[in-house]
Amino acid sequence: MKRTIKTISAVLMIAMLVALTIIPSFAAKDTLVINSQDNLNIKKGDIVTYELDLGDCTEDVIGLQANLFYDSQYLKYVDDTLEFPVLNSVVSNTNLDNRITFNWTDITNTADFSKSKPFVKASFEVLKGGETEITYFISELYGEDMTYLKDFTFTYRLYVNGKRAVKDEVPVVEQDKDNIDLYQGTFTNYADGKGENNGSGDSHVSIVGEGKNVAPTEVTQGDGGTVEQPANDILPTILVIFGIVVVLGGIIAIIVIRNIVSKKEK
Repeated sequence: MKRTIKTISAVLMIAMLVALTIIPSFAAKDTLVINSQDNLNIKKGDIVTYELDLGDCTEDVIGLQANLFYDSQYLKYVDDTLEFPVLNSVVSNTNLDNRITFNWTDITNTADFSKSKPFVKASFEVLKGGETEITYFISELYGEDMTYLKDFTFTYRLYVNGKRAVKDEVPVVEQDKDNIDLYQGTFTNYADGKGENNGSGDSHVSIVGEGKNVAPTEVTQGDGGTVEQPANDILPTILVIFGIVVVLGGIIAIIVIRNIVSKKEK
């Protein structure tokens, strides 16, 4: 009898241990971890708002081109939630796979990001549990001298169902090679979210694609259609073409003048 009781007790203990190991596993599958934040208890159906903030800029911003990346297996963009609290008349497109793209320029109404302010905000519906990231990649960010900013700090916040869950953390820069090669511009992104001049330490690592030509940006039009906005490298191309035309024009002019002089001498 005693042996039977001991056997039953041992079986129950083993069953309890197995149950304790299985329960956290199921719980993990039900929750979504975003940007390695594993203590937020984000579940299917929750609305997560991602806010990328910019500050510490020593000059006003007059132009930018950027992308937010997400995984549509885990997150679905919520229509009409894209916001630019500081910027006006931003051109954007949210109808792309796993990406939100936007650009802006205004030389008369420059943007002051000397103190940390929201750069872009967007909300997503959680589709399932697991692990995912919301990342960003800046192609262009320039000030009044028309060169890329070298003093800045990017941070991010997360809101879950309207309540702030993460504040002023280092945002995750997109590192997929295909994406950063395609969208690399003159701006340099750093893993610590800081600029060339104000960043330091082991985490201040540049994330740079091989290409230096920004791909055309598909922008949403008022009628719901899309058009392509030319890439930022179109100006050098125009200048090269203009230079060729000037050189050819000069050669033609020299030939014409020589012919006129030759006829007069005869």
